[in-house]
Amino acid sequence: MSLKRCLTGFILAAIAITAAAFERPFPPQAKRGSFSSAEYPTVVIDGQLRKLSMGLKSAPSTT
Repeated sequence: MSLKRCLTGFILAAIAITAAAFERPFPPQAKRGSFSSAEYPTVVIDGQLRKLSMGLKSAPSTT
């Protein structure tokens, strides 16, 4: 039983490592921007203040 668990753990770790190393290809016309948090419930995206949606505002602060 422990060999089966070790093998399963190794396979899952190998899958996770390959998924983390995968770099997503972006199309050439994709725009890159900057994101930072400001006073809640606003964020700064490319220098402009934006308000968060109601769904995001209701998320608990521990998540």
